[in-house]
Amino acid sequence: MDIEADFMDWFSKKSKIKVSDKDLIGQGVEGKVYAVGNNKVLKITYPSIAHTNQYFLNRDIQGLVKVYQAGLIRVPMRFKYPNGTDTNSWDSYSGIDLLEPDRTFGKGDVELGYILMEKVKTSKKLEADLKGLDELWYEFKKHEYSDATNDVIIKANRGFGVALLESLFANINNESFTKDLIEFVATKDEKLYALLEELIPVAKNISSLEIVWGDVHHQQFGYNTKGMLTAFDVNFSNTQTMNPSDVMKKIDKLKFKNVIQEEKL
Repeated sequence: MDIEADFMDWFSKKSKIKVSDKDLIGQGVEGKVYAVGNNKVLKITYPSIAHTNQYFLNRDIQGLVKVYQAGLIRVPMRFKYPNGTDTNSWDSYSGIDLLEPDRTFGKGDVELGYILMEKVKTSKKLEADLKGLDELWYEFKKHEYSDATNDVIIKANRGFGVALLESLFANINNESFTKDLIEFVATKDEKLYALLEELIPVAKNISSLEIVWGDVHHQQFGYNTKGMLTAFDVNFSNTQTMNPSDVMKKIDKLKFKNVIQEEKL
């Protein structure tokens, strides 16, 4: 019994999204990604991530991946326990570790989220360049700048693993900071400076949504079919204290309009 193949077949029939286990193109700690026709991809992920992505539905914002659909999957128990028991078994669909025995807790342990979104082209070169840009932060913060920039650096030093990309997206509307950062990168590397120039409008456009994107890293960017740098996996559910309370209240009130399940409850 191929649990993943059976699960994806069940999901495809219920959701009317044509996809199978053979369409898998990537996976990570937040789930699995499958290719879907017409330049789209499907991500099977945590319900919380699918929930916050509803905030991006049908928005046309340059630099932000287009989200066409986001919903909840109520996974039938047979995909979790193929032998019909509730004993621990690794022979189950493990699109994310939420479905693995050591990460299951209570009623919610058989719920997944899904996101249907625009496909963007990633590359090892882009990832390497973004990582190189990110790591310039450690040299940048050794210097003295305007009070506004120094304040950004001090606050970033209090966080764990905060580097250039995260600081840029969190402080994109701080003109003194962005000016100092641009001038610094321009003196270091022409290629990375050009990449920073591409990132700045992306960060500004995402900030127009009044959210703070936490945990920005070099594997969350690609180029869309128009050749424009585009951010994906923009998750801010883990940075709620950094986001305006009124925005988070709007998101908290969002209900899943799309629920994939065995039958209506």
